Amino acid sequence: VGDHLMLGGDNIDLALAHRAEKALGAAGKNLSTARLSQLIQQTRQAKELLLAENAPESATVTLVGSGSRLIGGAKKCTLLKEEVRSLVVDGFFPVTDFADRPAKRAAAIIEFGLPYVSDPAISKHIAEFLSKHQQAALVALGEPSETDASESGEQKRGSGEQKSSQATLPPPVFPDAILFNGGAFKSPVIAARVQSLINHWRNGASKPVTMLDNPHADLAVACGAAAYGVARRYQQLKIGGGSAHSFFLVLE
Repeated sequence: VGDHLMLGGDNIDLALAHRAEKALGAAGKNLSTARLSQLIQQTRQAKELLLAENAPESATVTLVGSGSRLIGGAKKCTLLKEEVRSLVVDGFFPVTDFADRPAKRAAAIIEFGLPYVSDPAISKHIAEFLSKHQQAALVALGEPSETDASESGEQKRGSGEQKSSQATLPPPVFPDAILFNGGAFKSPVIAARVQSLINHWRNGASKPVTMLDNPHADLAVACGAAAYGVARRYQQLKIGGGSAHSFFLVLE
C-alpha cells in the first residue's frame, strides 16, 4: 500500500532486539549478525506473547553463548509488558492527525541488507495511503470530488462571480469498516489502536468504525507468499510493478 519495502512486524522486532541488546549489557559492543538474528527471534516471540490477550506481566529473553561457552555464556533479560506495549503501540502506531505525513529523509535504516522506511510511524503511512485514494473514493461513493470542486470554481469565476482563487475542497472520507490482515493484527492491542486512530480521524461520525472479523489474519499473507513462490518457480502469471531496465557495459 505504499512505496516502502519494510514496514511493520520486522522493524518492530528489530527495535525490541536493540532494546534487549542494551539490557543484556553488551558493554558498548554490537552483537554479531548471527547473534542479533537469534535475539530478534527471541524478541519476536516475547512481543507476540506480551501483545496477546491475557498477556503475562513480563517475558524472558535468552541469548545463548557461542562456541564452548554455549550454555555458560547465556545471558537473560526481562521485557515488561507495559514497556513493550508502549514501544510498539506509541512508537509505531501513534495517534496522529490525518494531515501528518511520513518524514522524508535521504536514508532509512539498513539492516541485514533490507531497506526500511525512514519514518516508523505506521499511522502516518495509513494517512498517506488514504489521502492518495481520496479522489477514487469520492467518485465511488458518488460524492462531489476535488475535480468537481475545481470545475465549479472555474465556472463561477467565468460567470463573473467574485470568488477566492482556491476552490473549496470536499471533506476527506474514511473507511466505515476495517478488515485486519497480517500477523501483527492478531494482537488485539494493535487492532484497537488502529481502530481508535481511524475514529480520531472520523471525528463527528455518527458511529465508530466497525472491526470486521478475521480469525486467520496471517492466512492471506501465507497464501500470497505461496502463490508468489509458485509463480517464480514455474513462471506462471505474476503481477509486476514499475519498469524493468537492463544495463549493459560495452567493452571495446
